Amino acid sequence: MKGKVALVTGAAKGIGKEIALELATAGARVYANGRTRESLLELLNEAKERSLDILPLPFDVSKEEEVIRSIDSLETVDYLVNNAAVCPYVQYKDLKEAHWDLMFGINVKGTYFCTRHALEKMNAPGGSIVNISSGAGKTGGAFVSMPYGTSKAAINNMTITFAKLFASKGIRVNAVSPGFVETRILDEMPISRDLIRSDIPLGKIGLPQDIAPIVRFVLSDEASFMTGQVIEVNGGDVMY
Repeated sequence: MKGKVALVTGAAKGIGKEIALELATAGARVYANGRTRESLLELLNEAKERSLDILPLPFDVSKEEEVIRSIDSLETVDYLVNNAAVCPYVQYKDLKEAHWDLMFGINVKGTYFCTRHALEKMNAPGGSIVNISSGAGKTGGAFVSMPYGTSKAAINNMTITFAKLFASKGIRVNAVSPGFVETRILDEMPISRDLIRSDIPLGKIGLPQDIAPIVRFVLSDEASFMTGQVIEVNGGDVMY
């Protein structure tokens, strides 16, 4: 990945942070997105300690004008990782319109806006996009908010649609779909970690470090014959 430019959204914490570090360790220059520069300080400090090429690019993915302005500031984009997402837990009967607007605004519209405008900066052939989905997008479930699972189903559909649109140009679009992973989203679920572990065939909850190498591989030329796929990384929690 040396000499490549990557944009990772939602890079301040958790899976996004680990993806940014993974890509930078592989040699890419990484533009790390968060809502504010302050939210990225932990990542930036770690990057500095490890002499990694990670630069802040704060903007709100749900606001198209901010997306356009930020991506226009880049000369090129080789890799895009759409990771920014929110998942406040709300039971279905307590959901308000604002909950749907929040989760679809960031999770779905944000992914579309970043993809739509990053494609204009992406070299063809050779560009690669990974959307971070979720097992909830296929299975639903009582342990995440309905708008969250529904938004991730939309991400899966968007992944396939963009893959079909841009395959002829040599730009690949895939999704990586984590299962239960130790992030702040897990903290909001109304279920104990022990119960979660008991339901996973491998008997453990994933870590962000389990997801980041898969994303790096799918972005890279090693996966050059892969596009339009939703790759499950879940300890066997969902099997097909």
